[in-house]
Formats: sequence, structure tokens, C-alpha cells
Amino acid sequence: MKFIISCIFLCCIFLLFGFSFETNNTDIKTKAGLGKKLFSEKILSKDSSVSCASCHIPTFAFADTVAFSVGIEGKLTKRNTPSVLNMKNRPYYFWDGRASTLEDQSLMPIQNPDEMGLPIEEAVKRLNQSKEYKLLFQKIFGQKPTAKKPGSRIFCF
Repeated sequence: MKFIISCIFLCCIFLLFGFSFETNNTDIKTKAGLGKKLFSEKILSKDSSVSCASCHIPTFAFADTVAFSVGIEGKLTKRNTPSVLNMKNRPYYFWDGRASTLEDQSLMPIQNPDEMGLPIEEAVKRLNQSKEYKLLFQKIFGQKPTAKKPGSRIFCF
């Protein structure tokens, strides 16, 4: 019995700490890999303090552990952050269904003044100022980051 409990405990530790959701290199070769990197990218927030992963915490099933998440400048969000697992199977996005597609949903928190507070045009500009992101976008999409469908990159993850 002790052996089984020990195995379960070790598996839980591995699951919690064995996966890293932040990558810091250009070895990324897929859209999903780039989306994963963007999911943890803090330059997509106005003050570079939060990323999608700040509220959609990977070790908590991509949800938050508090009633209201903390956005830029310490602002509290208006709602609880739901999990983003299995998003492609959902009939609506956000608690109130205000996004009609997953791609639209992925851009709204970036622009929201309480969450990440950054206009999409500025987010694209920041990505283009990064040598690493310019290389990754060129390698994976054959073009530099653009405002046309930037959410599809996060959506891929």
C-alpha cells in the first residue's frame, strides 16, 4: 500500500513540476509551439507584467486560484478566470459568450484595460521588435508578425 501511495505521490510531483510552459529559444518548429510560447509572453501586456499564463495557470488546469485575477497595474478583473482546457469544444467563449470564435476570444484579454491593456497593433509592434519572434514567425508562418489574425498563433496552443 505504501508503494502505491508513493507512486501516486511521485506521479503528481512529476505532473506538477515536470512540465515547463515557458520556452526561451528558437527551437520551436510548430504553430502549437509558438502558441505555447506566446501564452506565457509578458510583452503582450501594457506594462509587461502579466501573460495569459498569469491567470490561466498551467498547474491549476489553466484556471486561476482566486475569485478575481490580478491584471496590469494590480487591477482586479471583473470575473473569475475559467480554465482554457478543451476550448475547441465549447459552444461559446467567456462566461457571457461575448466572443463568437476562439480566435476572437484569445485577443480580447490582451486589449482589455483591466487584464493586459495593450492594443493589438502595439502587441504586433512589440513582437516585430523581438529578433526571436521575428525568426519564429518567419520560420513557422513564412512572414513577420502581423495584426491580421494574430490570435490564431495563441489559438494554436
